[in-house]
Amino acid sequence: MLRALLLSLVLTGCGVDTAENTDTADENDTFTPTAGQWVNTDEVSSGTCDFSDGSEDTGTVDDDFFDIEDNGDGTFRLFDEGVGDEFDTDLTCTLTDMAFVCDEFSAPPQVMDGSDASLNLTMNVTGTFTDAENFTATAEIDMSCVGADCDMLSDYGFELPCSQTIEITAASNP
Repeated sequence: MLRALLLSLVLTGCGVDTAENTDTADENDTFTPTAGQWVNTDEVSSGTCDFSDGSEDTGTVDDDFFDIEDNGDGTFRLFDEGVGDEFDTDLTCTLTDMAFVCDEFSAPPQVMDGSDASLNLTMNVTGTFTDAENFTATAEIDMSCVGADCDMLSDYGFELPCSQTIEITAASNP
């Protein structure tokens, strides 16, 4: 369940509308990634969170889809609003040449039913486009718990606070 939560948070929605796409940026052109649907593969590379649902802590995860949308001001929107739950990711990312940094994403606190425990998750994403239709990125995720009942999570093998690094490879999906 936690892996699904994280994966739905990690780059499962991006859209970018562009008049012209370029493979490289030069002094006369501003790089713009391809608008529309993208597909990504995530690999949990390191960390102290157990998002594995009982499997290995690292490894490749099935493809996820998202959209990119050009904001026309050197930023783009990366989003997955089609998932339809409270974890829909909506990031604004700033381009510098072909590198990008996204604003920090904070998921709504998740209150555990019948307990005094609230899970909090933040994510920071940075990456680089290799061309208008491909990028690699790193998502740094931090998770914490607030409340008197947070210690009960250790009964299930889940220790908080924790952090996780996820490596992302993405391509435009025309």
